[in-house]
Amino acid sequence: MSKNKENKKTKNKYLTLVDDEIEFGIVTALNWYESLNLKKIAIMINKPESTTLRYIRKLKNDGIIAFDSKKSEDSWGKFYKLSSITKKLYDDHMQAMADRTDRITDDLRDIEKYSEEELNRYIAGEILSADKLEEIPLTRHYFNFVTNLQNVMINEVISKIDDITDVIEKKGRENVIDKIKISPMDISIYVNHIKLSKWKHLFKINDIIFKFIRNIDELKKEIEEEMNKENVPEEKRSTQFLNIFTGNLDVSYEIQD
Repeated sequence: MSKNKENKKTKNKYLTLVDDEIEFGIVTALNWYESLNLKKIAIMINKPESTTLRYIRKLKNDGIIAFDSKKSEDSWGKFYKLSSITKKLYDDHMQAMADRTDRITDDLRDIEKYSEEELNRYIAGEILSADKLEEIPLTRHYFNFVTNLQNVMINEVISKIDDITDVIEKKGRENVIDKIKISPMDISIYVNHIKLSKWKHLFKINDIIFKFIRNIDELKKEIEEEMNKENVPEEKRSTQFLNIFTGNLDVSYEIQD
């Protein structure tokens, strides 16, 4: 099979697996941790090792993941990583979602100059034009990505807490508390809701969110510069993931004469 045909086959497999919780969970874990062994992957997706191994073999046969020979030589056990084509597909997937958000933000930068009718027409065009309809599966895949990543993070924290609990049982709580050093970690969920009736109401909410994201981007640069100055090694830098989800419980539409 030619390289192009093989890559196309892998891409088609990838577009299918994003709707599979376990398969995409493995891909998500490998994307963020780069290389993992069977035991760690099983913890990340919260499945038995026997079940996880079956999925690993399938993904490897499909060209989605690959055996990480270098890591396996340097460490204990077999390690796996994303194939190069899957890594690119995953990165392109994320970039497409970011580009869509940036485009809408740029189009509606000065929200107050638009009438409600103009906003409604813009949104109808965003949702119903042919190229935008093609983005709907991508949007669904993105939410699957977020769900999987949240599961990975929750499983990671819970597994570490379980490990610490085992150490406490063996060495005693006071001995552990006096000596333990835990890397910065946090799992938080903030829930609120608001009633609205106009597109302007919605975009005012979005404007607050976009400003928050820009502030986070600035903070990200500031913290990275600080760590670089202090020569903090990569293995000592933990990843804090932030995702804001908004949605509606009651969606309606009407066709006017």
